[in-house]
Amino acid sequence: MSSIIFEALPYSVRIGETDYKIDADFRLMAKYEQSLLTGDRGDKEAMTKIIVDTLFRWLGNQLPKVERLNEAIDKMWWFYRCGEPLDSRINSSGTKHTKRLYDYDIDSALIVSAFADTYGIDLVSSKMHWWQFKAYFAGLNENTRFVKVMSYRGMDLSQFKGKMRSFYADMQKMYALPEVHQTPMTLKERDEQFKKRMMQRATNRN
Repeated sequence: MSSIIFEALPYSVRIGETDYKIDADFRLMAKYEQSLLTGDRGDKEAMTKIIVDTLFRWLGNQLPKVERLNEAIDKMWWFYRCGEPLDSRINSSGTKHTKRLYDYDIDSALIVSAFADTYGIDLVSSKMHWWQFKAYFAGLNENTRFVKVMSYRGMDLSQFKGKMRSFYADMQKMYALPEVHQTPMTLKERDEQFKKRMMQRATNRN
């Protein structure tokens, strides 16, 4: 994450020669991540719609010119990654190929509770910046139920035996997240689908 101690949190981005005021509220990027992680990435049209609709909202309910679409989506992914460079483990949807430890929908009550317990923050009424949310998220108290649930989901059962293995196996089963179909989209396919969607939006506005 870019230094949020020494650098101001971004509330605008420049695309081409135009400055856009962005929607920095954590809910938009959380919903974006949730949609990417739980949707069928083999459904290229659906994935493209998620990206375009999120970009439209992120840029204040407007879209850049078609020739600036690659730059725009790269800026949005930069924002989603909290200013971090693109990791080699991140695929074309902007997410890492790792086991899912949380779900913003299923775990919403646990996340709200964890923020309240750790920081005294009410997420329900908060308008927190996405980068600030991710920084807080990473530092949630390990004694909160939410962090314990994530720990259960990520455990390697082969490291345990006997009653301990049975206990953690039961916890994993209890808190298991639904399986989702994950079919990667190549960058070329992403760009083609994105351009198509952009043109459709431009046509619909005229």
